[in-house]
This record gives sequence, C-alpha cells and structure tokens, in this order.
Amino acid sequence: MSDPGGRGAYNFGQWERAEQLRAFYAWLPSVLNDAPGIDWAQLPPEVMGCCIRTIGTSPDAAYLAMAAASAYGRVSTNSLVQMLLHLHSLFTTLRKDCGMERVCDLRSEKIWKEFAAKTGTTMSRSRQLSWYSSVSTKHYPQYLHTLAAGDASLMQQYQLPAMPDGFLRRVGNADKLNTSSLLRRQPARNTLVPLFPLLRQLVLLRKELAGRMFHTFQQVEQGISPDTVLPVAFHYTDSFPELQQQEQTWEMRLREVPLHFFLWNKRAWILAHQDRYSGRVIREAEQASGIYSPERDSAFVQFNGAPQDLFWFGDLIKNRLLQYFQRGLRDDLTYEERWTNARDQGFPRGCTTQQPGLLRSDSRWFAEHTRDGDLLFEPEAVCRGILYAAALSTLAMTNGGSVSELLQVAADGWINTSEGRKQLLLPDGAKGDDRRLFTISPEAVQMLEEIERGLVETFGEVPITAPARQSPKSDRLRPARYLFQWQKRMVDGHDTQVLVRFLLHGVNLVTESGTPIPFSMNQIRYGGNLSTEERGQELLRVFGFNHTILQGSLSFSSLRLYCRDFYAYWQFAGSREVALQPETLAHWISHLRKVHYKTSTINRMVVVVQNIMGAAASPEQGYVDPSIADAFQTIKKTPERHHPLPGIPGEASTPVSYRKYFKKCGRPWCTVCQLGEGHGPYWYAYWRENGRSYRTYIGRKLQLIAPTNRR
Repeated sequence: MSDPGGRGAYNFGQWERAEQLRAFYAWLPSVLNDAPGIDWAQLPPEVMGCCIRTIGTSPDAAYLAMAAASAYGRVSTNSLVQMLLHLHSLFTTLRKDCGMERVCDLRSEKIWKEFAAKTGTTMSRSRQLSWYSSVSTKHYPQYLHTLAAGDASLMQQYQLPAMPDGFLRRVGNADKLNTSSLLRRQPARNTLVPLFPLLRQLVLLRKELAGRMFHTFQQVEQGISPDTVLPVAFHYTDSFPELQQQEQTWEMRLREVPLHFFLWNKRAWILAHQDRYSGRVIREAEQASGIYSPERDSAFVQFNGAPQDLFWFGDLIKNRLLQYFQRGLRDDLTYEERWTNARDQGFPRGCTTQQPGLLRSDSRWFAEHTRDGDLLFEPEAVCRGILYAAALSTLAMTNGGSVSELLQVAADGWINTSEGRKQLLLPDGAKGDDRRLFTISPEAVQMLEEIERGLVETFGEVPITAPARQSPKSDRLRPARYLFQWQKRMVDGHDTQVLVRFLLHGVNLVTESGTPIPFSMNQIRYGGNLSTEERGQELLRVFGFNHTILQGSLSFSSLRLYCRDFYAYWQFAGSREVALQPETLAHWISHLRKVHYKTSTINRMVVVVQNIMGAAASPEQGYVDPSIADAFQTIKKTPERHHPLPGIPGEASTPVSYRKYFKKCGRPWCTVCQLGEGHGPYWYAYWRENGRSYRTYIGRKLQLIAPTNRR
C-alpha cells in the first residue's frame, strides 16, 4: 500500500495523527472496524506503524490486530511492538515450514511437533512461544471476559488455539536458555570485575584530561582578535593515563606527552588549502558568506603530532570516523573503507551520536572537507561527548542502573537522604508506575551538575524534553528536564553505546580464552551490580583478607557496610600495593571532601579502613606489617564543623521552636512532588521577639547547637 505523501512507513511516527489513523484503518481488516470493546484509535503510533510496515498484507493480520488490541493497556508500548514482531515471525515459520494454512490449524498437535523438529533451540523461538502463550491463555481470554455473551461468541473466532500441554516448557526452554546466556557472559564478567577500580579511575582521568584540553583551547580562543592571522599555534604538556598489563595484573601509568596544536576557523582553513577545494567553496570563503560568515564560522583545532599522541582517540580522528555513515555517497573513494573500519571498531554507523554538537561537530563541514591525515576536530563537541560518556559510565559502574533507568535522571529529580543524593526512577521490570530511589555517587553528581550548567548556559534552562522514543518505557514517562539531552533531543541507547566505546577506546580486554570484550553499558553495569559476597571475594583475592576478618565483633549489617566501604577504598587505590600505603588513605580523604561527601560519612569510612588494617596486622592474622597498620592509625579524621546559626536569639527567656516542612515546587513534570510529599524536609527555627514573629531557615538536617546572641 502507498503511504501518505510518499514519506514511507518508517516515518510513521512523524505523520499527523489524522494521517496515521487513515493509514491504519486502510490496513485493518474491515471486519474488525467495529470490533466490540475496542477503540482502535487508542493504539500507539508505534503499534500502528508496526502493523502497516511489518505485518502488511499477511493472512494473519486479523489475528495479530486482535492480539495487539487485547494486550493493549496490559503491557508497555515497546512490549506490544515486540509481541507483534515475534508472533508475525512465528506464523511465517508455521506457514512456510510446518504446513499451517489457517490459524485454526494450530489445534493440531502435528503442526507443533513439526515446528519443534524444524526449528532450533534459540532465545528468539522461546520468546515467540512465550508471547503466543500469553495471548492465547491470558490477554485474549481477559478481553472476551469483558464482552457480552453474544459479542464474546462472535469474537471467539480470533482466539489463538492453545499449545499442547507442556509445549512451552519443553520446547521454549526459557530456563535453560537463560542459564546458558548467563554462562556465556560469565567469562567477560570474570575479566571485568577485578578491573573496575582501574576502569573507574581511567574514566575520571580521561574526563579531566579532556577538560584541561578544552580549557587551554578556550584561553587561546579568547586571545584572538579580528586582526589575528590564523592559524595560531599553541602547546602544553599533559599526562596521559594508560592501562598496562604486567603478566596477570593490570596497572595505571601516566605518560607525559607534549601537545602541539594549531587553532583555525573554517574560512582560514579553506583559504590556506585552496588546492583541495572547488572554486565555489573557495569563493564562499573569500566572500565570508554562508557557513564562512563571521556569525556562523567557528574555531577548531588541528593536532600537530603523531596520532598515537592525540590523547586516546587519535586513530579515530586520523581515520575520520567521527561522522555518520550512510549509503549513497560515491564521491569519497575512502568512504566504504572508513565505514568498514568504523564497524570493526564497534561503531556500526560511525563514531557519532544523533545530536549534533555531542561528540561530533554540529556542522557537516568536517565530514565533507577533512582529508586523510589532517587530524582536525572541534574541542567543544568532543569534550561535551566525553563528559556525557563519563557521567553515564560512572553511574553504571556505581549504581548498576540500566540505560533506560539512567536516561531518566532529571534536573528536578534530586532527593537528599542520609545516604546521599538520589533520584526517583522507573526501574526495569516495573509493572506500573512504581519508582524506586537510585543512589547517585558524588563523582557522578559533579558531572551531572556540569552537564546541567552546560544546558543552562546554552539554552537558558534545562529544556523540557520528551523521553527517547526508542526507550522501552517511553509510554510511561512524561516530558521532563532530563539531563542526558542535547539540542532538545534525548540521548538514546545507541548514543550511549557510542559514547561509552569512545571514552574507553583503546582499552582492549579479552577473556581467559582470548575472546575480545567489546565495551557496552550492560557490561560496565557489573561494577554497580556486585553483591556483598562478590565484593568480598574480590577483596579476598586482592588482599588475602577482607571485611570478615572482623567477624565476631560486628553485626551482620555492620559487616556488609564494612565490605562496601573497604571495597570503595580499594577502588580508589586501584591496586593492593597502593592501598597498603597510608598516604593513600589521606589522599582518599581529600578526594571524598572534594566530591562533597559528608564529614560524618568520611570519618566512618576512614574508621572502616583503619579497623580492617589493624585487624589484618594482628599476630593472629599477620597479613599486614604492624608498622603499616600503626601508620594508618595516625591518619587524622576530618574534624566536624559546627557553624552557629545566624539570627537565632541566645537569651534563655526567648523560646525557640523547630519545625520541618516538605515543599511542593508546583512543576507539573516533577515526579518528586507527584509521588511523594515533596522536596525536603527543610528545617526552620521560629521565635517571637518584641511582639514580632521571626523565622530562620536551618537546612535539610537539624543540628541542635548552642544558640548565639544575634544582637
């Protein structure tokens, strides 16, 4: 069938709603137009588009349409689409290979036996059978139950026949397949888990390295006047973090590299390389028109050195992979070769996100005018992409959140608790709108605040953005001030994969059997999903002892806390040798203060390390030299700060009362207010003096300190 305006069904979601409905009703079998109890107009555009695009003129269209209608409202939009795709694939196989002519033929056990014999044990087959079972035994019977007797009898003809008894369990083999999948992932997990402390360090150091580069670039750019002749050369020296393997262990090393750059703008570059470009491009540059006009032209850098000295991504710049690759471009002889290279590096469509200005430039100029060996890139876009990648990676490695969970982090979603700052997010597997609190580590908080500042500086505020349409939760999420966005467009699952692989580019890991491990968000989640037992096992492997060295003197819950804090200390240290140096504990204290841990939390974590080191140095244990343990005990904790609260009277004759309140911000998109009492609680002090009432804000935590005389 033809599409309105010839735009193609793949753009179905962008059509006007009236056009969507006309196209869908043209596809829908006419006998179902007035199906009782069904309002077809309520189906999401994604489901309608799937029916038109994928199911098309299939003889099973009526059964699939009724399956979608009966399950609508009981499963998410993404699940509805997946259900249609799997059922359509199942019916296609049954018709082609198993002798099915009509759906009612599935009452015959012979066809199901043919299906079991002619198809392999795969996860896809298991999901097809699982969806068939759900529709035939749950969703459609529930729909029939809502109808009057006459209507139910009429619509009974579209119910899918039940599978033979036990067929789903025997042939679907879901448990066996899930276990097999876990076993396949285990070698990669075994390799990655010991490296997470170093990977977290590498992420932070690479983010800081990029930040220093961008700061230097900005300083040079600010010194340019209209009379400055480009290019302008600048240079500085920096230390590159590198992961190096020594036999069976990895360690972090810093390599000092002198960096030499030229600062250009597009007009100056064209005029300096006229032998490369057409007369039209040169004329535009000479006339300073179009993209070369002063208001549209922008600065970029050219690296003057070997690609291996251009941070960790020099080969990606050299091979011109920071662009979107697509079919149909024939003028560049290296295009297909570079695209193949990008795929080999783990970037199927190029090392680029869908948002211009996030990793790739917001202009196609670099893709069209750069030549091999130029080493050109736009620092602002690259550094912004690195910031987003570092925030996503740190979140995944600390709280274990999935992509669909982490992309919900919003500027208005902060909740302060005694355990730190958290966000209320819709978790994977939630049946309704039941959200839970996700802890956000202080390191990630700093990066998210930096992302928020960038959005506010560029757009005047954090824009209200709709969730990514590819998100499996898009139908249950509302527009909000999401942080992982750019150009008012959300980062999606594909973008996160590109960003993480760019950030960790050059870290080549393999399993014990030699199988390469391509980085993905699902894999780096292992760092935040480790159980107490797994952390304890890893500490035991590294040190020879762990938190259980204090077993008998601490409660079960305290031991779990000790395990978490000592594991965090080891993650900061990165290796056993560094962790056993007392000065590392002092550096850790400074780091925790820098990322705004509470003083009480820092002191608790310091005591954990000191107690475990002390126990490990006891004569009964002997894991640590007593002199080292004694040196750990000399590390001073952070002193508690008690500031007097201004404005509260000090006279004993003036009673002061303290009250706490939750505040509703009034924003319609704020889930904190919708799902709870509001933001807070916030503490206030109240008193009366000279016949007047006074109120002073104290903070989120009430500290009972001695009052001072405000006069």
